[in-house]
Amino acid sequence: MFSTHANGVKLTLDFRIEKTIDSNETIVVFEKRTGKTIYFAKEPSITISDIKRAEYRSDDPSGVYTVTKSIYDEGVEFIDNVTPIIDFYLNEEGKNKIANVTSQNVRKRLGIFINGKFITAPVISEKIDGSVFSLHGAGVIGVKEAKDLVNEINRSK
Repeated sequence: MFSTHANGVKLTLDFRIEKTIDSNETIVVFEKRTGKTIYFAKEPSITISDIKRAEYRSDDPSGVYTVTKSIYDEGVEFIDNVTPIIDFYLNEEGKNKIANVTSQNVRKRLGIFINGKFITAPVISEKIDGSVFSLHGAGVIGVKEAKDLVNEINRSK
């Protein structure tokens, strides 16, 4: 499902499970932070259509600044002194999908892609058995873009 950002950019949001080998069924990502190559399924496990709504929140200002590259334009950087957090509220189908995906893939990574761009890949530590999960965006998505993403998800519903 697509949504459109105010500047006309179509917004996509996909969650893809890590795979062990490269094949024509995977997307290859080089993670700059770790220097490792990661393979993700071409088919998303969860998409924006599985999200009922989203909410933005942040941690308390810590005085620590985070530099984040724009998801729309690699040449733009944001400097934030709070950690943006997005809470994703899943619909019933999304809740079932995330429970299945996370229970079958503990210790694998869940790749988060916005507009086809790899954002981050947290390791699944346990089954997510609820209708809400969060993305803590320090260094991976800026405050402005987190708010934009939340607005676009909610506007598309």
